[in-house]
Amino acid sequence: MANNEDISGFNDLAVFLDICETGGFRKTAQRLGLSPSSVSERVKRLEQQIGVPLLTRTTRSVSPTDAGRSLAERLLPLYAEA
Repeated sequence: MANNEDISGFNDLAVFLDICETGGFRKTAQRLGLSPSSVSERVKRLEQQIGVPLLTRTTRSVSPTDAGRSLAERLLPLYAEA
């Protein structure tokens, strides 16, 4: 049985994938019913766990880094099955 940390990690990955799709924290927050700060915290936690930046953030946009693109490409088929 999955523990809360496993479920949280799965949710963080889902948030990351949604950001890659929508291109923004605010859009993802609205779509998932979360606050933008919660979305940001989830991504920060995921980046700390993995040890690399996954997103490049500017004041106007968010885009995946090379590592972020690679992770998203690997995750998309798994989430499509879920």
